[in-house]
Amino acid sequence: LIITDLFSGTPYNAAAELVLKKKAADVVAGMCLPMLLEVAVNANSMDVGQLVSHLMKSKEEFSTSLSEKLTANAKEDDF
Repeated sequence: LIITDLFSGTPYNAAAELVLKKKAADVVAGMCLPMLLEVAVNANSMDVGQLVSHLMKSKEEFSTSLSEKLTANAKEDDF
């Protein structure tokens, strides 16, 4: 499994080429510390496919936007 910072950046494209040549199992973009910790914690108990699936299900936990937080806080203040 190769984890890169940005989708379609040079590292991602190089990793994708390795995956297509079957020299790597998969590539995931969006690297951040929480993602790396998830990989480290689960690497011994999951195969690559399971790990990628787990990361894709958990990706909302790894990212956020200010506008979403402000909207959520405004809705909570309305109650």
